Amino acid sequence: MVFYTFTCGSIFLLSFLLMVHPGRTNSAGNRWLAVFLFCAGAALLAFIAEHTALQKQHRWLVPVLELNRLVMAPALLLSVTSFLFPQRKLSWRDSLHMIPALLFAGMMLPYLLSLAGIRWPLPPLVPPGTALSRYLGLLVGMSVKLQLLVYWGLSYRLLAHYRGTTGVRWLKYLLWGTAGMILIWFNQLFDGVRYLLPYTAQGYLLSIYVIGYSAFRQQEVAGNSIVAPALPPAVVKPRLPAEQIPPLMKQLDRLMEEKALYTDGELGLPKLADHLGLSTHELSFLLNQGYGKSFFQYINGYRVACVKKLLLTPGHAHLNILAIAFEAGFNSKTTFNSVFRDATGMSPSAFRQAAGVLPASQTGAEAPELVVRMDPSGR
Repeated sequence: MVFYTFTCGSIFLLSFLLMVHPGRTNSAGNRWLAVFLFCAGAALLAFIAEHTALQKQHRWLVPVLELNRLVMAPALLLSVTSFLFPQRKLSWRDSLHMIPALLFAGMMLPYLLSLAGIRWPLPPLVPPGTALSRYLGLLVGMSVKLQLLVYWGLSYRLLAHYRGTTGVRWLKYLLWGTAGMILIWFNQLFDGVRYLLPYTAQGYLLSIYVIGYSAFRQQEVAGNSIVAPALPPAVVKPRLPAEQIPPLMKQLDRLMEEKALYTDGELGLPKLADHLGLSTHELSFLLNQGYGKSFFQYINGYRVACVKKLLLTPGHAHLNILAIAFEAGFNSKTTFNSVFRDATGMSPSAFRQAAGVLPASQTGAEAPELVVRMDPSGR
């Protein structure tokens, strides 16, 4: 049980770190991932309690730890969704995922109160010790397993739809790490591959390392890195009349050029929509129909142009490349290098060197660590 305890502690530690330090970008995704890991840690702790003296010493522990079992799978899907669409807000439809968990908690409430010595005033919906209660327990147990499989499949399907976008490879590794945990759990429950059973705790720990590495690797990948491909021509009712699109495009371009909104590292679809007095759906429609681009493709185009302008200025050859990227609105070195290379076909330092303004001492350096801030005009 020592290895199980160490693995359980590692899961809770990773969950805690993601919850209290979610980062400026992808914070919603990190917090939902923390919820998923907390539920996984609670399930492992319940297993430890059932095989040690903890359950006898604290009769309430295992039932309480089981309350969040039906939260685990929805948290995984909401995490992946939030990672892919960092500007997306939760809707009432998202709360529907939690209905099974709420129903299960309602069923467990009378039993938990009885453990605390509190009498439930109403008769139980399912009398304990009956055949119905046993079948119901079996149904709930199978529901947890089926729910995990279905929601993992939905998460992977969603990711596969955007597999060609920039900066989401780490998310695939994260999902494979969670798949490893699920498969190990199934193998443990059903005694599938018996010679692997002694290494169950080590398998859980390896999966946690994969998830942890992927989770902290993505901290370098800002929300701007998830550059969704341009949407195909819409076949639904237009969000904006055709005659409004050209003047709105001029207004948007003027905002970009005069106010340099793209230099705001926290700029998202809702904030830009507010500047235009549009809804997020209307702005997405405008970008798609007017420019044939997604939000991040449009914004990053201005950011790359700003960086190129400053990189070609001889008077700024001594300045840090990463500082220039930050002032242009990028907030991740990985994102900046990837987007810049996609747009120009070369790295930022190679671009600067080709223009003859890169000092020899910095040849080949992507972005030194010293950061020097300046305004968008290069001063």
